Amino acid sequence: MLDGGAGSDNLNYYSSTAAVAVNLALDAASGGYAQGDTISNFENVSGSQFNDTLTGNAASNGLYGYDGNDVLSGGGDYDSMSGGNGSDTLLGDAGNDYLSGDDGNDVLRGGAGGDSLYGGSGNDTASYYTGSVGIVVDLTAGTGSGGDAQGDFLNGIENISGSQGNDSLVGNTGANVLQGWNGNDVLTGAGGRDTLTGGAGADRFVYGSAAQSPVGAGADLITDFSHAQGDKIDLAAIDANTTAAGDQAFTFIGSGAYTGVAGQLRYAQTSVNTTIVAGDLDGNGTSDFHIVLSGHIALVAGDFVL
Repeated sequence: MLDGGAGSDNLNYYSSTAAVAVNLALDAASGGYAQGDTISNFENVSGSQFNDTLTGNAASNGLYGYDGNDVLSGGGDYDSMSGGNGSDTLLGDAGNDYLSGDDGNDVLRGGAGGDSLYGGSGNDTASYYTGSVGIVVDLTAGTGSGGDAQGDFLNGIENISGSQGNDSLVGNTGANVLQGWNGNDVLTGAGGRDTLTGGAGADRFVYGSAAQSPVGAGADLITDFSHAQGDKIDLAAIDANTTAAGDQAFTFIGSGAYTGVAGQLRYAQTSVNTTIVAGDLDGNGTSDFHIVLSGHIALVAGDFVL
């Protein structure tokens, strides 16, 4: 019988030779050195070097995964979680939680409350998938608002998985993956070679400059552009003619070739089942940016905000 008693107590399975599963809400423990343990009155758990499942209770919990691909789930109070090495999943639930993925490609879901999400090294994702209210998350600013993102702080996060509402997701200079899911979402990759998926709903893919999706290997990929859903590619913030004063709008020329006029926007279908959107900003007959769409799509002017 292991009884933590009063105070803030830690149940440590760091030396276990196999993965453990510990649920503080149920006072249950199994696997590895936890097998057969009877536990009560613990607030914190240190896992093994394997793939652990650690679950908190209504108190303020500390959950530490160490090595392995761990699943850490908090309870209703302020929880602190550290995934350690491996590709971990950290679930904060209610409360103002601290989630640190540390090494590996981690998924961090803060849940309700103003949470601090630290991805650490690796390719990490902040997930709001279970939320029904739209969110605003900006990886450049490191801030979140609305729904489960209200009051969130994000650092070292590369990807965002949005809610089921109308989201606004903004990347940073890295290669981000932005996923809107349901709702009418606005996705802005910012810099880097981004992968944008709007999901269901009339989504908008926004570009503030040609540099955000350059020609070649650095071009963004939009995976699910849909006429039927009312998706738009928003280029309104880009000056289509850099040789003239002011902010000029693009002229859509379909799949035709450039004619040496600045501000022309065209598309081409490739042999690898993609469609490339391209623009000529200075009239020299060559593209100054590319945006890649999955599939062969016959684009029309109405697909753009020019």
